[in-house]
Amino acid sequence: MTRTHIIPVGGAEPFHLCSEHCWCNPFTPENGDVIHHAADGREKFERQGIATSGQAWCLVLEPYAPATQSPE
Repeated sequence: MTRTHIIPVGGAEPFHLCSEHCWCNPFTPENGDVIHHAADGREKFERQGIATSGQAWCLVLEPYAPATQSPE
């Protein structure tokens, strides 16, 4: 099973970890994707339809095995 990380790239963006424990405190919606936050706050502008010049996002697939509950 894989999980998709949506990570900002470009500019002075620090290195992101493909983990839900990344420094940017990523958001994980119910679909299981992990959406990382940009250091420059570009997602705020993109949600308003304002283009950010030269800034991009990339998708990274992480091998992932969800934790299972042990039988009681």
